Amino acid sequence: MNKSPLPSSTWSSKLGFVLSAAGAAIGLGNIQRFPSVLVQEGGGAFLLIYLLCVLFLGLPLVYSELRLGQVSSSGPYGAYRYLSSRAPWSYLGIVPVLVAFFILSYYSVMTAWTVSFAWELLSVDTNTKVKTFAELSQETSRSFAFFISLLLVLALVLLRGIRVGIENLCRVLMPLLFLLLIFLVMVSLTLPSAYEGLQTLFTVDFTRLSSRSLILALGQAFFSLCIGEGVLITYGSYLDNKTPLLKTSISIIALDTLVALMAAVIIFPIIKFSKHYVEQQFHH
Repeated sequence: MNKSPLPSSTWSSKLGFVLSAAGAAIGLGNIQRFPSVLVQEGGGAFLLIYLLCVLFLGLPLVYSELRLGQVSSSGPYGAYRYLSSRAPWSYLGIVPVLVAFFILSYYSVMTAWTVSFAWELLSVDTNTKVKTFAELSQETSRSFAFFISLLLVLALVLLRGIRVGIENLCRVLMPLLFLLLIFLVMVSLTLPSAYEGLQTLFTVDFTRLSSRSLILALGQAFFSLCIGEGVLITYGSYLDNKTPLLKTSISIIALDTLVALMAAVIIFPIIKFSKHYVEQQFHH
């Protein structure tokens, strides 16, 4: 049996862990993919199916992965070996590691594009035409430079450890993310199309659902909550045995779902506003 992590290598508080775990889960799956799937699958009806998937499948699996990491004090590979080192399936612990690697391979590139675009917006003056996201993503040398810079920053954070690196960073960035989302929600709700957008989002129409909707809801829940990616097992390995995992799992899922809903509330009115704007320009 593996020894428990040293106190210096554990999370300093439940809040720090929840913010860090939520920070690992929250990403493109919440902010970009979730609203787009909602649009395609009928809004409120798909939202209801998704919430049921999160509650009855996501919550038990999040709890299970955190518990596995907690009792084994190890990452995915070590955790599977901890369960039964002689079982033939114990080597499947390498699969979550590979999944995390492949996700990082494209996530880091897309993040580099995003940082590049943000730098473009902040660095150019008002008289200069801003390059579009698509244009910047085609500039290979620029994208590569931001990509390498991003990896170096991530490496520095990880080298500083759990408390000083990951936890302290998430204690700052996660509240900033929520403040930004709150601001964008307020802006979106002031648009003339806000009511129409929210009506489309929350209207339950089961006739637009299909077997594909259930598969998409399951995939969205698994991807959004980092299930099967080894992240929760790894983070759970730094938890002490006194941490209440059920409450912690609920907190992580609640924050993750809240961000997804806020992103939908932001995007739906904007979609309706853009549609009306294009129609007006076309008529003129």
